[in-house]
Amino acid sequence: MEYVQYCTKEYSLSEVKAWYEGESRGLKALIGVGYYDHLYISKEGLVTFFYNADEWEEVHQRLTEILTDDFFNRICAQYNLLVDKIDKVKSPKEAYKLSVALWPIQTIFNEIDETPEIASDHILNKLMKLRSATHTKHYELDGKIKNNSDPRDYIYCKGELYILM
Repeated sequence: MEYVQYCTKEYSLSEVKAWYEGESRGLKALIGVGYYDHLYISKEGLVTFFYNADEWEEVHQRLTEILTDDFFNRICAQYNLLVDKIDKVKSPKEAYKLSVALWPIQTIFNEIDETPEIASDHILNKLMKLRSATHTKHYELDGKIKNNSDPRDYIYCKGELYILM
């Protein structure tokens, strides 16, 4: 099993948990496969994120099989409905649930961004417009999830938390 470093960003543990839940169970519900073997390593709140390379290949392959204009239009409609709820969120728990629901779709969008050859011109154009119109919304939602009492030094893997001392 090989892990591939994807990114390093400032995230709270609550945000990481939403990310994991959305990309595991949420993505599986949407496309039939998900990411269950992520590795998140946080030092002072700066999280380095690693994908399991085998899972990435499985998700990528599945998307190449199902990514049609109709499928993309459906998830865009779902995404817009979810994004419209962000301004109405009143609690961290609500924000968490909404973030979990958004992550599978955002994961698909990121996959298209990184491997545009899997998408039609229609999908690429629509994604660019959608991203331009909504690119700050998820960050607004992240701000509503953050819990200042979350630990800042930890490893989170397969849904399990390991606190670093």
